[in-house]
Amino acid sequence: LFDDDIIEAMLSKYLQIISCVGDNVDINIGDIITHIKQQQIPGEDDADWYEPNKSLCDIFSSQFAKYESNIADSTSSVKLTYKQLNNISDKWCDYITSRGSGKSPVCFLVTHDYNLPVSVISILKTGRPYVPLDPEYPIARLKMIIDNVRASTLLTDDNNIELALQL
Repeated sequence: LFDDDIIEAMLSKYLQIISCVGDNVDINIGDIITHIKQQQIPGEDDADWYEPNKSLCDIFSSQFAKYESNIADSTSSVKLTYKQLNNISDKWCDYITSRGSGKSPVCFLVTHDYNLPVSVISILKTGRPYVPLDPEYPIARLKMIIDNVRASTLLTDDNNIELALQL
């Protein structure tokens, strides 16, 4: 899956993070990345997408615009470009926003295919917290999770409608 160069680069970044946190246990995540970027060798650009004052949704939006015709997600039956992923996630975001109240959590019960990133991005765009549910869990456990987090919305896909109706 990964060649030696990628593994070494990942290990190097991991060690930088550990070193940074070891020096200051109260450091914020954004400050860790800023610190690592300051330590980079000129020409290294593996974190150019990161902007500390932008939200994750803003970063997604700029990446969507930059790579709109590139394939963002692919399964054996579906290929989504970044533009399509953004459009679908916007529609789902509007739907989620119309359901439930304010900042209540959204649970999502989707098959691990293209619906998973669409679900996460859609919910992030709403600014609401999310709780992923595994369709393999027993129904009693899924009900308990939904009740405990007081979710106002359950987002699902065609593959899990029957299960969702039992919740």
